[in-house]
Amino acid sequence: AVTKDDIRFVCCSNKEIDTFDFSNAVLSGSTDRIFYILSDMKLKKAPPEMILGSIMSIYSDLLSVKLCTESGKSKKDISLSLGMHEYKVGLYMQRAEKLSTKSLEIAIKLCHETDISLKTFLGSDPYSNIDILITKLFLAGKVK
Repeated sequence: AVTKDDIRFVCCSNKEIDTFDFSNAVLSGSTDRIFYILSDMKLKKAPPEMILGSIMSIYSDLLSVKLCTESGKSKKDISLSLGMHEYKVGLYMQRAEKLSTKSLEIAIKLCHETDISLKTFLGSDPYSNIDILITKLFLAGKVK
């Protein structure tokens, strides 16, 4: 009799990547998932600037939501002020609650430094800059 383990042993796995998976992985801080999706992006030759732009946007929105939350705004008020869907605001509020304002400020600074690095170091592997950024962002999240 063939078991599930037999099937897993002889078949290759194919993890599918959906539209928002990279953003969700960055938002959740799931480095394994981020690097898995990033490797697929590299294979598909996604422009590093686009990848960085996505990361920068997430951290910028996280900081905005964090600051609004700290000032006492409700989810609805934040949604109206930032022009962001309430569902998205809710997700960002949950993540921002676990991060300090300082760590988010550091994250944005790291994104800015990576942007400069991508634009000024001709000949270097631009994807390595993204890999380093993700590692630094994970560590920045540990800052209290």
